[in-house]
Amino acid sequence: MNVALTTHFEGFIKQLITTGRYNNASEVVRAALRKLQESEGEIYPPGSLKHLYTSESNREETKLARKQRIPRPDDV
Repeated sequence: MNVALTTHFEGFIKQLITTGRYNNASEVVRAALRKLQESEGEIYPPGSLKHLYTSESNREETKLARKQRIPRPDDV
């Protein structure tokens, strides 16, 4: 796979390699992708959308929405 980078990111990668923190560009990219995967996982957890409907915060939002809904005539 070939990836096009801006000169800014090319320089940043070279800087990280120069410091000795990483041995090559592939290590830098893999580390960056792991971080991205972690942050995306916090927003959209791996597995399925099922987690979005079963998480505690979403259950609380659903309860609140049910309390605030306008009652239908057959509910009264």
